[in-house]
Parts: sequence; C-alpha cells; structure tokens
Amino acid sequence: EHVQIKGVPAAVEVEPACTSYHGKRGVTVDYQWVSPEVQVLGVWEMLPVSLLERPHSMANGRPYAGLPSRSWGSDHMALASMLRIHR
Repeated sequence: EHVQIKGVPAAVEVEPACTSYHGKRGVTVDYQWVSPEVQVLGVWEMLPVSLLERPHSMANGRPYAGLPSRSWGSDHMALASMLRIHR
C-alpha cells in the first residue's frame, strides 16, 4: 500500500524547482539519496516559488524575498519523505 502525502505522486523522479531561495534566485542544493532496497512512498511538497518571490521584509533599505524569513527560519527548505525499507 502506498501512502500519499499531500498531492505528491508516490514515485518522485524529478528534482524540486528549488530547495533554497536567496534574494532573486532559487537553487536546488539539497537531496535525499536512497539505496535500491529503499522505496520512496511520498515526499513533502516544497514551498511554491511564487511565495518565495514575494518580499516579506527589508534588508539594507530594500525589499527582501526568499529564505530565511520570520515564517521559515532556515535558508533551506526541509526535505522529508516517507520510506519503506525492504530487507
């Protein structure tokens, strides 16, 4: 039985649009690697880029968008997945 996690297909074979977003640019720098005996059942959704592009504070007198913010304290998004280990 597969466990669905909020709108994400059970088999995810593409990398997210970004896992970190600084200023005006998002990059994917965080990954979860699994071995063949591990089955990925689902993953958390990443924050939408449209949300990360919105200015949320001021930095050096200019609007600042991205991570970190008051809502998300890290400059990287959390990666989480549900796994099944086959032995």
